[in-house]
Amino acid sequence: QIKVGQLVLASALLASLGVVVGIQRQQLGLGLAAGVALGALPILLVNMRVSRRRSTFGRAFPDAIDMMIGALRAGHAFSKALQLVASEAPDPVGSEFRKAFEEHNLGRPLKESLMHLCERVQNADLNLFVTAVLLQRETGGNLTEILEKISYTIRERFKLMGQIKIYTAQGRLSAWILGMLPLVFLVLINSINPTYAAPLFSDPTGRYMLMLAGSLQIFGLLVIRKIVRLNLN
Repeated sequence: QIKVGQLVLASALLASLGVVVGIQRQQLGLGLAAGVALGALPILLVNMRVSRRRSTFGRAFPDAIDMMIGALRAGHAFSKALQLVASEAPDPVGSEFRKAFEEHNLGRPLKESLMHLCERVQNADLNLFVTAVLLQRETGGNLTEILEKISYTIRERFKLMGQIKIYTAQGRLSAWILGMLPLVFLVLINSINPTYAAPLFSDPTGRYMLMLAGSLQIFGLLVIRKIVRLNLN
C-alpha cells in the first residue's frame, strides 16, 4: 500500500544515512557503497513482494479458469463467469478480476477491462487467456473448449517447470554453498584468531579487497543463477 513518494523518500533517507556514516568514519568510498545498498533496499523489497504476488496469481489462475468453465457450462454469460471468479477466487486472482469486472460493469468495454487486467498483472498465462477470449468474441467458437485447453496447457507448463527445478537443484545448491562459504570462513577465522583478519577491516587496502571480493562473489552468484534459471514465459 506504500505510495511512490513514500518509497522514494525512504530510499533517499536510507541512502543519505549510509553516506553520512561513511563520512563520519572518513571512508567516503565505503559510505557511497553503503548508501547505494541501503537506498536500493526498499525497491528490492517492493520487487520481492511484486514477484511473490505474481507467482501466487500464476499458481491460482488455472483454478480460476476452471471456475469460469463451470459457469459457462451452466449457461451463464462470460461477464457472469467473470463475476464468479471476482467473488469466489482467492486473492490476488479474485481482487484483480474484481477490478476488471467493476470496470466492465461501470460501462467500460470488456476488451479494455481485460487489457487493463493484463497491464496490472503482467502474467504470460493471463495474456494467453485474454487473447483467446477476445479472439473468440470476434471470430466465434466454443469458449468452454478453448478455456479447457488453456487450463491444460498452463498446468502442463507448471509440471515442466517443476521437473526443471529438480534437474537444476544441484546448481542452485552449489550457488548457495559457494555464496555462504567465504562468509562462514571469515566468521570462523575471526572467532578463532581475531587478529589474523583484522587488516581486512582496519587497513584501507583490506577494505577495498573486501569490497572487490564481495562484488566478484555477487557477480558469480548472478552468473550461476542465470545458468540454472530457465524462463518459460
